[in-house]
Amino acid sequence: MSRLGIFLLVMILRSGLSGQITVTQDIFPQVGDTLHYAVDDQPVNIIMTPPDFAPQNWDFSGLKQASSFDIIMEDAQTRPEFPTFPGAQLVYTLGADRTYLEVNGQNVTELGFVGDPAGLGVRLNSVYYPAIFRCVRRFNSSI
Repeated sequence: MSRLGIFLLVMILRSGLSGQITVTQDIFPQVGDTLHYAVDDQPVNIIMTPPDFAPQNWDFSGLKQASSFDIIMEDAQTRPEFPTFPGAQLVYTLGADRTYLEVNGQNVTELGFVGDPAGLGVRLNSVYYPAIFRCVRRFNSSI
């Protein structure tokens, strides 16, 4: 019986030690922000999850930038497709495609895009129902 009691005590104490990352509104994208992306097309020796699920040390020093691009957040109201995405505050352009985002105090939500995603010469106005959550703000639990 004492083993069961110790086990339950450990489980109760352990549950109070969990936590969650806090994402604040300060890091949500805003008009004028530029996101710089660097891509390594052939990464080697990057192990994201060890086979035994032990604590991890990620070492990305071996990555080599093969290409890069910038995404600039713009005011959605300046674009001609804004009436299709009336809740959008931000838009970013990647190639000839534009993606519309709604940003509020809790979420960054992708409302849809305008463009030719398959490169077939067919331009689409795609509104997502439901919208796609890109970032949801969470609050810390007890630590």
